[in-house]
Amino acid sequence: MTPSKIVLLRHAEKPDEPSNHNLSAEGKTRSQLLVQLLLFLYPSIAGIYAAGTGQNDPSKRKIQTVIPLINYLLHDDHQPIAINTVRLAKETEQTANEILSNALYLTKTVIVCWSHQKLPSLAKKLNAKHVPEKWPEDRYDVLWEIDGQSGKLKQIPQLLMPGDSLYGIGE
Repeated sequence: MTPSKIVLLRHAEKPDEPSNHNLSAEGKTRSQLLVQLLLFLYPSIAGIYAAGTGQNDPSKRKIQTVIPLINYLLHDDHQPIAINTVRLAKETEQTANEILSNALYLTKTVIVCWSHQKLPSLAKKLNAKHVPEKWPEDRYDVLWEIDGQSGKLKQIPQLLMPGDSLYGIGE
């Protein structure tokens, strides 16, 4: 009952000020550019997850990164879509269980925008194989695509902004 593809990404760029929990101008640009890339690569998106905010994680960047995609899908004549911003970044097991057991996602794609510190753990709980141990602090420019059947993890460089890497993490 698993999705065809599960796509993990880190939130877009953040400002230099640690107390600012929003996207930077560069991050806002990336979030807009991600819409066309994700729609091109994944035409059958059935779910979007973004780690929510909480007492120990006030960052809104995960949600802000996928808002342009959500807006597009809600205003387009698109199939039904599930949107979840309830789970905190630390709730990787609950999030993975929900994604893997939701019949709405069968043969479809689920997009997940999460905190970079928790992405490797979440990928493993989504049955991904050969997951890098850490997501580097300075990488905003890659997608992790998990095949829902085999668990194969494919790294896809976004190539959306100047300076984006041609390589995945650890490649």
